[in-house]
Amino acid sequence: MKTLNITSPFIALLVLMALLSGCEPEPDPEKKKLKEDLENAQKQNSTLGFYLIVAVVAGSAGILYFFATRTTVTRSPAHEVVANSFVIDAKNLMHGSAQGQVPSILLLIGLLLELHKRKAAYKCFFDANTYYALKEAQRLDHGRAYRTFCRDFPDQFVEVPGGNRADDFILDFAHSHGPVIISNDRYRDFFDKYSWLANGNSRRVSFAVHSGIVQIYPLGIQAAVPNDLEAAITTLRAALNSQKNVSA
Repeated sequence: MKTLNITSPFIALLVLMALLSGCEPEPDPEKKKLKEDLENAQKQNSTLGFYLIVAVVAGSAGILYFFATRTTVTRSPAHEVVANSFVIDAKNLMHGSAQGQVPSILLLIGLLLELHKRKAAYKCFFDANTYYALKEAQRLDHGRAYRTFCRDFPDQFVEVPGGNRADDFILDFAHSHGPVIISNDRYRDFFDKYSWLANGNSRRVSFAVHSGIVQIYPLGIQAAVPNDLEAAITTLRAALNSQKNVSA
């Protein structure tokens, strides 16, 4: 029997064809990387699109919630103006009309004595830190006088609770009872709530402190500012006690 010679050209060709038929060509590295980059870009775009949609939906929901829950209540005056009744932004007055002026209770006492001469009713509202503002200004005697008036005459001297603004109490009281507000504060932050604040100056008047007087031009007031604190306290206490006795 004759043996087959595997080294013959024919057999070698068959073996080579068999090997080639069972192999796949090696992929091009650059094409492979390009394909991977495209796939990653598609994934990133999909993720970005998803978050963009979520952001738009959330933003729209937030806007709708804001307008649905917003409760801007514009309050028309509950009472007509009472010409001879006043609510005083007292800490504002004590700081005077000049920027950086040292606060003084004498400015307030001078105005109140003038209002007593006119037989006018008044209520003074103070921020909770009024005493400490006077103390820091090295006016401790003014601070003690302030505390005494708040203690002895609570109907005329009102210190609002800590954490609150006197402005809220002043405007609510003026809205409900009709007194004219004496303050240099324009209360711009409250225009949306109290429409009457922006409708002229009939419910709020400004003051100027100069030449030893507190001047309120619309009211024709030029109240002299006392020089002697103890004498001023005594005079105002007497006027308040007299008013209290008349009311009783």
